[in-house]
Amino acid sequence: FPTALQSVLSEKDKLETINYSLLDPSKFAIDETKKKLTPPFSLSKEFNTTLQDFNCIDMFHISWAIHALYAVPKNELKISLEKFYSSFKNVGIIAHACSDAHYIKFYNLYIQDCHNGNLPAFCSAEDILQIYDLLGIKYDVRYIEYINTAEYHDNLIVEAYLQRCLFDDTINLGGLRQHNLMGRYLEACCSTGKWLFSQRVALIELKKCFD
Repeated sequence: FPTALQSVLSEKDKLETINYSLLDPSKFAIDETKKKLTPPFSLSKEFNTTLQDFNCIDMFHISWAIHALYAVPKNELKISLEKFYSSFKNVGIIAHACSDAHYIKFYNLYIQDCHNGNLPAFCSAEDILQIYDLLGIKYDVRYIEYINTAEYHDNLIVEAYLQRCLFDDTINLGGLRQHNLMGRYLEACCSTGKWLFSQRVALIELKKCFD
């Protein structure tokens, strides 16, 4: 995400110093993102913790969670979203897949095929919006639809992509295709001679207004 932001910064912005803090329960993820912080972004603070356990002392001008909240336990989602809302002064942005997106659907099939339905499902954008509705917090939302694509013979790329979707690198593409539910789903995703994974993402914007 910080790499993507580089392309929309003005020349004036590029001369500024933009403090950038990182939060993730994975130290590896934090360390990898730090490598992508190039000027004007400057590492400010690191929080190696879950969002629900985050003790927010400082408030940031902008907070964002870009495809970051899927594995939050449903019973901890409310406190996590409250922590997120309390972390920023001006704007909060959440990008998260809807229930009919590949990320959510494929993981649900994985739970059924590999874990007899005994793993918790991912949180969806609908879960997030429902909680902000219950909290009475206003937001704007727009939906972005796109398709992740790959050539049919790009097996290693597709395998790595699907493993990351599942947070499971122990099962290869051939193994995924041998399962009942996932196999049928993947066959449908490559019926055109290419791999096509349809996504629908809610881009949620939360603002705080001060008189």
